Amino acid sequence: MQIVSLRLADGKQHKIVLRHHKKIEQEYELLQWLQSAGVQAARPLAFNPKTRTLMLSFIEGESRYDAEYPRTKGKAVGQQLLSIHAVPIPKNKATQLSPEPFDLLPNKNHPHEDEIRHHLEPRFPPTESGPPVLVHGDFWPGNMLWQGDRLVGVIDWEDAALGNRYYDLAIARFDSCFIFGREAMLELTQIYEQTVGLNAHLLAVWDLVAALRASHGISQWAVGFDELGRPDLIEGVIWQSHRWFIDQAIARLDKSAG
Repeated sequence: MQIVSLRLADGKQHKIVLRHHKKIEQEYELLQWLQSAGVQAARPLAFNPKTRTLMLSFIEGESRYDAEYPRTKGKAVGQQLLSIHAVPIPKNKATQLSPEPFDLLPNKNHPHEDEIRHHLEPRFPPTESGPPVLVHGDFWPGNMLWQGDRLVGVIDWEDAALGNRYYDLAIARFDSCFIFGREAMLELTQIYEQTVGLNAHLLAVWDLVAALRASHGISQWAVGFDELGRPDLIEGVIWQSHRWFIDQAIARLDKSAG
């Protein structure tokens, strides 16, 4: 991603964002749908299929990682996630948003691999998945932009697809849990549940999916958080949150089965 500052004929400075990836046509069209649906996302300006470059409007805002800041912002995050999942996708465009197959390949480099698989594999994919919705695919605080108390933008849409709403929710839950704390995770979940309802069993299954997904990157994430002003989020601390997140999912599965 690049940010370019331009001086136009009116003499004013304008910033634009240039993105380069394989799915720029898809993201360009998706961002048009998001604009129509009122989702806080950048406005697509143009794309060049030859250079795989997408030009977007610049959103003034910043991602926040400080422990106290977003604790009471779960309502805004939950509402934004709900608005994403409600975006209508034209039927003739649905095939463009086919989800990538979820990778359940083994990763023996973390301590909870076998336990997650023991509980997840007999239940995945769940049979009662519900109709597919638009999912962001990487709905975490690094892809949210804030101005003060206002959530003003959601960025990085290259992983968007038609999929299960619980996938986005579970990713947001785990990342909120280890970055901001369990209260922030619960606030996000409650606003979502109050609006559309949640199936406890499905949420537990997808929490385990999110935990398995996260296990592949925790060691790298810990290095990055030091640069983001959270040196307290060392690898061991993130693994502790990971352990708690797995335990609460398993407890919910046991409760729904019993």
